[in-house]
Amino acid sequence: MIDQDIEKKKSKKGIILRLFFLIVNLLIVFFLYNLLNEFGINPFIIGLILIFVFLVFAGPLLSGKSKSLYSRMFPDKKKKAREKFQRKREEYEKKDEMRQFKLKHINQINLDFEYRKPIIHKCEYCGMIITQFAKKCPICGKKTDYYE
Repeated sequence: MIDQDIEKKKSKKGIILRLFFLIVNLLIVFFLYNLLNEFGINPFIIGLILIFVFLVFAGPLLSGKSKSLYSRMFPDKKKKAREKFQRKREEYEKKDEMRQFKLKHINQINLDFEYRKPIIHKCEYCGMIITQFAKKCPICGKKTDYYE
């Protein structure tokens, strides 16, 4: 109901503005007619000039709101843009829901897991750092228990 009142006010303002510009345009045409008539220009040429001036200034006012050539050529362009925006919005909402879901279930993390064997370790006898694949320590020569 409020939107209808606003649109009525806008349409009344639009009509009043159009009438004002039309009156101003007619005054300009009348002044131009008197000016051209004083110089003694052919009446046919005066008529053509006045029609041209009137249509240039009053044409957009009288034609109303018409769609542009681009919107007539691609009528679904705005619709596609709205759909694309809606899809992005839905994707964002889904991501937000997943984020909230993860936050809710963060307390249910299971810590029962096994570590794998380290790649390097210290020799039990001399403290030398050796790799997992060494059969014996290069310094003291003791066999390592980590070799598989």
